Amino acid sequence: CCSFVGKRGNGPQAISIGKNCDKFGIVVHELGHVVGFWHEHTRPDRDRHVQIIRDNIMS
Repeated sequence: CCSFVGKRGNGPQAISIGKNCDKFGIVVHELGHVVGFWHEHTRPDRDRHVQIIRDNIMS
């Protein structure tokens, strides 16, 4: 189950929907990547929107 994020090149967009990826939610998830959506934790601007409160981290 994978796809590039956003349009790549001038040709068709490849999307991989394998044997265990044929569920509706997974297909919608991959189509989200096709139209440009990133996972929130991998967005290039993630560090501008996440604040780590180190006092709340138990060690």
